[in-house]
Amino acid sequence: MILRIRILILLLSIIETSKAQFSNLLGGANDPVRAFYSDSTDNLLYVVGRFTQIGSRNINQIAVWDGTNWNSFGSNELFNSIHDVECITKYNNQIVVGGAFDSIGNTLVNHIARWNGTSWEPLGMGFDDFVSAVYEYKGELYAGGSFNYSGNKTIRALAKWNGQEWDTLGNFIGDITSFTEHNNKLIIAGSFHQQVNPGDDIIGFDGTNWDTTYSKFNNTIIKVRNINDTLYACGRFTSIPINPSNYLSAFYNNSWHAMPIPSGGENTVTDIIEYHNKKFICGYFRNPPDIGVLKDSVYDSLFKANGFIADLYVFDDKLFIAGQFFQSISGDNYYCVISYDDLVDGLENISIDATNDLQVFPNPSSDGRINIILPTKQDIFLIEIFRSDGKLIYKSSSNHSFEIKLTKGFYIIKSTTMENKIISKKIIVL
Repeated sequence: MILRIRILILLLSIIETSKAQFSNLLGGANDPVRAFYSDSTDNLLYVVGRFTQIGSRNINQIAVWDGTNWNSFGSNELFNSIHDVECITKYNNQIVVGGAFDSIGNTLVNHIARWNGTSWEPLGMGFDDFVSAVYEYKGELYAGGSFNYSGNKTIRALAKWNGQEWDTLGNFIGDITSFTEHNNKLIIAGSFHQQVNPGDDIIGFDGTNWDTTYSKFNNTIIKVRNINDTLYACGRFTSIPINPSNYLSAFYNNSWHAMPIPSGGENTVTDIIEYHNKKFICGYFRNPPDIGVLKDSVYDSLFKANGFIADLYVFDDKLFIAGQFFQSISGDNYYCVISYDDLVDGLENISIDATNDLQVFPNPSSDGRINIILPTKQDIFLIEIFRSDGKLIYKSSSNHSFEIKLTKGFYIIKSTTMENKIISKKIIVL
C-alpha cells in the first residue's frame, strides 16, 4: 500500500508540473533533416539530411542528439557538396548511410557508406544513383532506391549486401522508398513493378520467398510502418485492391483498410507514427495543416509547418519531427527539426492499484527494473511489451511473474488471456 501511494504521489507530481510542449532543440537545423535512427545500445538519436549547421554548431549532414546537446558523428566531413543524406541504419554495429552523395570528403563512396570506427568507407562499388532506404533484416543489409547498377553489375532498385559486394534481388523496375517488417517478412515499398514475381509498389520477402499479398497500389508509397503488428502505408495512392484507400491505409486480416484522411493541398501522407496511444500523421495537406493527431476519426492540428515534414520518430518519450520547415510557436523559432512532449496524455490512464489485474511496479522506475506480476485469476497465454514507437521488444507465452530491465522511455505491456481478453498497462522508465 505504501509503495502504491508513493507511486501515485510521484505521478501526480509529474502531471502537475508537466504539459505538452515543443522544443526547438537548441535552434534546429539550417537545411532539411530527412531521417532519424536510434537503437537501445547507445541511447542516442541520429539525424541525417542536408544541413551544415544544427543547434548552432557546424555539423555536416549527420548529427547525434544525446538528450541535451547536438554532437558531430564520425569525421564531420562534407558529403559531396551538400547533397542529401537520405537514410540511416546500423549494420554489424556500424552506422550505414545512403543518399544522393557520391563522396564524403575525398573518399568516393557512390551513394552509400559505412563508418568503420575511424573513417567513412564505401560498401563495395556502391550504386550509380540515389539510395532512399537502408535496413537490416535477419542480420542482412538491404538497400533500396533509384539505382540500376553497382559497378558493372545490373542491380535495379533493390540490393542485398553479401559482405563483399551487392547482390541483385529480383528484377525491379522503378524506385524503392521504404522498408519495415511485418509478419516476420521484410516489407519493401515504393513505386515499382517486379517482373519475376509480379508485385506492384509493395511486396514482402522472407529471405527466400516473395509475398505479393500486399500488392497492388496505383501510385507511390512513400513510407511503410509497423505499429503494434498492423502495417501502415503512406503515400500518393488513391486506390488499392478490395478496399479503396486514399493516401493512408492499414493492413490487417489479410487485406487493406481505409484510414481517415486529411483534406486539401496535395493530399499526400508522408509518415504515420503512434505516440502516447495516439496516431500522428504528416504530409502535404491543409486540414489539418501539415501534421495532425487522430482523435475519434478526425485529425486535430499539431502545428502548421510552413514547409514539408519528412519523418516522425519517438525517442526518449518525445515525438521528434523532421523536414524542411519554419514555424514560430509561443515566440520561439523552429527550424527543420523539433521535439514534442505530451507527457500528461501519456499518463492519464495509468492504473496504480491492480490487485486482481496485471501489476507493474515500480512504475515509474528510476533504474529500469520492472516487476511484472500476472493476475492469478486470469489464464494468460501471451505477454508482449512494446516501445512507444510500436516496436515489439519482448514476447513470452509464460504464465509466470517476472522481472525485466528496460532503458529510459515509455512502454506498453499487453497480456492476452485464453479467452482473448486483453489487459494493458503503461510503463515509464525515468
